[in-house]
Amino acid sequence: KNWDSAGTLDFILRNTSRASRILSAGSSDADPLVEWLYLYGYENLDVINLAFDRDFTRGPISYRRGDVTDTGYPNDYFDAVSSISVIENEIDLEAFLRENHRILQQGGFLILSTDYWPRDLDTYAPLAFDRHLKVFSEADIEALLDLARAIGFALTGPIDFEAQERCLHWDEIGLEFTSILFALRKV
Repeated sequence: KNWDSAGTLDFILRNTSRASRILSAGSSDADPLVEWLYLYGYENLDVINLAFDRDFTRGPISYRRGDVTDTGYPNDYFDAVSSISVIENEIDLEAFLRENHRILQQGGFLILSTDYWPRDLDTYAPLAFDRHLKVFSEADIEALLDLARAIGFALTGPIDFEAQERCLHWDEIGLEFTSILFALRKV
């Protein structure tokens, strides 16, 4: 499943320059997005995740052990932050949005993807990675967008909430759903 990374790559390439500072929030050390950005000539690349046992670098990519809701990065530091398939993992959405608003430069972008299905799915019982998985519904995304607007973000374009196929099949927990990808701009 890399379509959301590819969509994020396309968005970043169209809306930033190679000198831009990019953060991949909550990604693994095998994040294809930052590796692709490096191949396109970007060199100010950071990845943050609590799962890392230490800070390290690979070429121009800095990997940092840290919390996506309290990163420790300076104010107004990044031109874009991507967070691919992260917020469905019991993330405090208000803290997450406030932190990303703080670390983004004016006009910077927060690109999000998350598990999605237009209607509510019962996801409380299964545990994924020792956490309850949240599959966002259209109402959940609308509530997230309301919160984002209140914090100082604007949606960069319309969202298509229709979902024709459940293309993600998680047999271990018995769920089928899709993903949604959208971008916010710090205003």
